[in-house]
Amino acid sequence: MGKTFVALAVAASVALSDPRRRPVVVMVPPALKEKWPLDFSVFLRECLPPLLRDKLRSATADNAAQFLQLLDDSPARRASIIFLTHGAMHRGLQRGHAGGWIKLAVIQRALHRRKYLHSLRKNLYQRMGDLLEMAGLSDINRTFGSTCWTGRPPTGAMN
Repeated sequence: MGKTFVALAVAASVALSDPRRRPVVVMVPPALKEKWPLDFSVFLRECLPPLLRDKLRSATADNAAQFLQLLDDSPARRASIIFLTHGAMHRGLQRGHAGGWIKLAVIQRALHRRKYLHSLRKNLYQRMGDLLEMAGLSDINRTFGSTCWTGRPPTGAMN
């Protein structure tokens, strides 16, 4: 068995053993982004019995938005293995794309249920527009920041 198939076997075993059905992310170089999913198909067909084969599904993400959408799928629809192209988390996050909203979602999720965030939130409120590279937000950073962390705008804001 080659290195690719050993890596696929490890990924499949981790995916099959996780009761929460969280996806296994396999980072692949851009030059091999078509090869790995094809090899996974061969691996499923040739190396796994039908009972296990039917429990695994793969998907590919070439940019951050695609990756986050795959992670957001319901457990019933979720891919067991996600092939994520190197550099994907950078693609689509530049100015002029939906990248600002994606960055916001990642920041918000990273800080979810964390304690002792008062000074960090204060700094984020002040710099949110610049951080997300979203034109026009620098004027409403305080309002925007309050809205994104509490789920509701401050009293009297955005009338």
